[in-house]
Amino acid sequence: MPKKALIFLSIHFSALFLCLSHAKSQTYDQEKEILLRLRQYWQNPPPLNQWTPSTSFSHCSWPGVNCTNSSITGLHFTNMNISGMIPPFICDLKNLTVLDFYNNSFTGRFPVALLSCSKLQYLNLSQNYFVGVIPDDIDGFSGLAFLDLS
Repeated sequence: MPKKALIFLSIHFSALFLCLSHAKSQTYDQEKEILLRLRQYWQNPPPLNQWTPSTSFSHCSWPGVNCTNSSITGLHFTNMNISGMIPPFICDLKNLTVLDFYNNSFTGRFPVALLSCSKLQYLNLSQNYFVGVIPDDIDGFSGLAFLDLS
């Protein structure tokens, strides 16, 4: 292969790598911002005190957060005494497969916005204070393998 072609390919692949790295970094920052919005939305509950923008630790190491390949895939808030409602922007975490909110003080109707969590496989909303009927379109969770609403 001629030297010019090798240089062109090298530059092309370097540029592609930089673009992919930037996209991954941008997603990483967006996920961190979503977590900080959640914390604020729930009025800064004590179990989430370690969720701070200034921390030198990755948000993947924050309490209740699970990541795969540096992307949030699970939120485990079991027994954290979090109250309020589940906001619709939680599904902005695009790789979320697990939501475990067992035994908190979440209120309101069934959070239909969760139907937008397209990769959700595990959903535990049991031992909370939801009211009303389960929505007819609950079957919108196409990939859901576990559901507990008790």
